[in-house]
Amino acid sequence: MLRFYLAFTIFFFSGYAFAEELLPPHKPGEVIVKYRSDPTSRISQLKIANAVMSSAEMDGYELEEYQQHLNIGRFRIPHYKTVEIAVKELNAMEGVEYAEPNYKVYFSERGPVAPEAVSQDLLKNELRPFPQAYDSSTSKVIVAIIDTGVDYEHEALAPYIWRNDSEVPGNGIDDDRNGYVDDVNGYNFIANTGNAMDDNYHGTHVAGIILNTLTDAETELPAIESLKNSIQIMPLKFLDNNGEGYVSDAIKAISYAIGMGARVLNNSWGGEGFSRALAEAIISAYNSNRLFIAAAGNEKKNNDQYPIFPASYTHPNIISVAALDGYNENSLAWFSNFGIQSVDIGAPGVSIRSTIPGGGYAKLSGTSMSAPYVSAAAAAVWFTNSALNHLQVKNILLSSAQYIATLSSLILTPGKIDTVRGVAIAAQTVGDPNVPPLVLPPPPAESIGYYDGEELFADSSPGCAAAPWLLLPGKGAKPPRPDFLLLIFPIILLIIARFRPLKQLINVLRRSK
Repeated sequence: MLRFYLAFTIFFFSGYAFAEELLPPHKPGEVIVKYRSDPTSRISQLKIANAVMSSAEMDGYELEEYQQHLNIGRFRIPHYKTVEIAVKELNAMEGVEYAEPNYKVYFSERGPVAPEAVSQDLLKNELRPFPQAYDSSTSKVIVAIIDTGVDYEHEALAPYIWRNDSEVPGNGIDDDRNGYVDDVNGYNFIANTGNAMDDNYHGTHVAGIILNTLTDAETELPAIESLKNSIQIMPLKFLDNNGEGYVSDAIKAISYAIGMGARVLNNSWGGEGFSRALAEAIISAYNSNRLFIAAAGNEKKNNDQYPIFPASYTHPNIISVAALDGYNENSLAWFSNFGIQSVDIGAPGVSIRSTIPGGGYAKLSGTSMSAPYVSAAAAAVWFTNSALNHLQVKNILLSSAQYIATLSSLILTPGKIDTVRGVAIAAQTVGDPNVPPLVLPPPPAESIGYYDGEELFADSSPGCAAAPWLLLPGKGAKPPRPDFLLLIFPIILLIIARFRPLKQLINVLRRSK
């Protein structure tokens, strides 16, 4: 009887943990819930949300955050429930459109930081005088760095940092009523403050690459004066000082970038979990004429078979970027992910020198470093011809790439991003304001973490795109294997329970009673 109770207890609790391990990495004890919407009435929508909140609280769930503009809630689940159980319970609740784990994501940089000693003379040689810092001219293209933040005081970056002129700094008031207090130079979605200072190094390095790319293009485009002055960098921090974050904060950063006018969103991060909420946020970017640049990842994997998100979503406004070798840049970097269907183009990604917090410079490698090359090119193309829509910009970037034969079996566009050629084509292209909107249909039933479906389609109603656009991971998308020790732990305990000296000790204890 003792062995029976011991075996049952071990089996129960190991199964509890096993369910959690089957999911991609996520935030323990939390779920994201999208409420059903009522397009006819905003009041009705709020009533639906309130009804869901009340029902969830009765079942032990605690609402931690409600984003009214996204109609999404973030819930703390009871300690005695797994995330998987919570998702299934909430998905069955009336008024819930879907529930999902709050997936974890990481930046896509590889290797340690190699800081350089930077003298004032070197800084003077690399920087140019600018007529006015924080120029908020509407002609400038805003590039959102959705990352670990940006060192907005770095001498090489400060003149280009975006400024929200509708916000009064440091007064503790949401002057522009956008829901964020003191967001003068971006926002920190972890601390919920207007201070998006980089406490890692990653976002600052990404920002510097964008400016360096435009500086290099200037030398070959004498007709375009100070191309670098055509952009503004919007720092949006959602990754912590370890380069880790969660989808819930990424969604807020994307929404903020869209609302505050960023046309190019740089995303040098990714994770394993397919998030419907994140997919919808990128649809909002699509429908707002925004381009979404994403790092393909550094796991040496085929993203067609083992997707990483957001790079592996196939929204038409996403450009997924692979890293190219650092010596001759005519081959894929050894660590870079690839995919003939899911990775769009290549860019330099090995030993890239750029800015780091504190006024210094460092060399880093990764698809994180490749994505900003494409973001810079997109900003340059849009500055050259502001009448272009996001799909035209994407098409120009892919069609102007420098052909690399060795990439023909690895990525969709076998080539390296070419800012100069892209700008030349943009100048001769007629802008088209007509882009069909996209919507995301309901997911397959009983889906969590990894979908079993294969394709979703755009809305086929009049005025909407009718072609398949979002390929979901199917049979090739395998969830992470559970921890091996988790599987053998119950077996080990059962063996110990049958060990003879232990059985003798148990008999002695029984007699003593």
